[in-house]
Amino acid sequence: MKAVVLAAGLGTRLRPLTNERPKPLIRVGGRALIEQIIDSLSECEEVSFIVHHREKELEDHVRAYLGETEYALRPRFIRQEKVTGTASAISLSPYDEFLCLNGDVFFESTLIPLIH
Repeated sequence: MKAVVLAAGLGTRLRPLTNERPKPLIRVGGRALIEQIIDSLSECEEVSFIVHHREKELEDHVRAYLGETEYALRPRFIRQEKVTGTASAISLSPYDEFLCLNGDVFFESTLIPLIH
């Protein structure tokens, strides 16, 4: 399975938290949201992250976190040049069929196998 994680948003409603970090790096329960999402997608072969706001910081964090795991998933980072919404972000997907997740939403990870 392949997945796309939407992580380009500016996080304006969460300022000042997002002044210094992208929304997916906000910590909930002691862990960054993106780490919890990656854990849920651990069985995926490839995950593309649509990025923009503080993209280098997010990419570095994802690569470092994956380096601490034994997951075989390959990350891909795709820059959304102009952040114009969900539909334009999804249109950047390199896949024909994929699971699409928001990079700032908590969800029950046991749901992933049900749609696979």
